[in-house]
Amino acid sequence: SRPRPEGIASVVVETSWRKKEIAFDLEIDADTPVAGLSALTTVLNEEGAKAFSFESRLPDIAAGHTQVRVASTWKDPQLWELDGGYLYTAEVQLLRDNTLLDTAQPFQFGFREIWTEGRKLMMNGHETHWRLAFLHNSSFGDASPKGLAFARLLGYNAGYIQDHPENWWRGCGWAPETPLFNPDLLRAADRAGFAIMLPAPSVCHLGTAVFEDAAVRKDFEREMDLH
Repeated sequence: SRPRPEGIASVVVETSWRKKEIAFDLEIDADTPVAGLSALTTVLNEEGAKAFSFESRLPDIAAGHTQVRVASTWKDPQLWELDGGYLYTAEVQLLRDNTLLDTAQPFQFGFREIWTEGRKLMMNGHETHWRLAFLHNSSFGDASPKGLAFARLLGYNAGYIQDHPENWWRGCGWAPETPLFNPDLLRAADRAGFAIMLPAPSVCHLGTAVFEDAAVRKDFEREMDLH
């Protein structure tokens, strides 16, 4: 159950090396319209000490679910790099008149930004070269920390999970409609500085309905948000 009358439904972090900025997209769940809310964001380093914090006043929130973004300049974070992972922990609290209303589940993240310049793949201000492994049961034993360790031993610094269309929407016997990727693998990759690419939800069984049917499009966009 959600805290009432208002609470934090979800939090997504976005980091930018070029802007020297950290931003959090919050989804606020409210029973009735509410004003006077603020979000207190605290970032802890790997030792558990406070590395950064800021408080942002939120706009008036309508009843239901409302998306808001809070952001702050952060000039000197420790960066996440290939073969040099570093993870912060984010804690976001919802306040009203200095009274705590809700605390989102803390989560880890790396401060990094990836973009392209022509044919170059850039990360954190420098060109980066990804040696890509296919993480699958038939290639590195399994898509787990054990398979990840073997891939790194062979010189890979990045991997991708099979983009099988049956992973979404079809509901076949061996794949759930919304796959949950191995959290142990993802955590191990984050800690090691090993890049992971996950498949986006497939549209092969939706066809043009994803563009022509408003209900299907809404469901697909929600799936992308969850992904």
